[in-house]
Amino acid sequence: MHVETEHCFGLDAVGSRIWQLIAEDGAVQSVHEALAAQYEVDEPRLRRDLEQLLGQLLEAGLLTADAGAGPG
Repeated sequence: MHVETEHCFGLDAVGSRIWQLIAEDGAVQSVHEALAAQYEVDEPRLRRDLEQLLGQLLEAGLLTADAGAGPG
């Protein structure tokens, strides 16, 4: 739930795992590495899907970008 806009957002199981990893570490590279270890997915697809979800979360105002963070 975004408190300011009062919009409710839902995530599937993988999206929820990404959210959890972001909360634990916040570094995109760490999230990427954890997902690669946990799921059988090819590298280009993982990177593309992760970047897409992070972009959507940023656009919705649910995350903020850190100048030092970025895709590995």
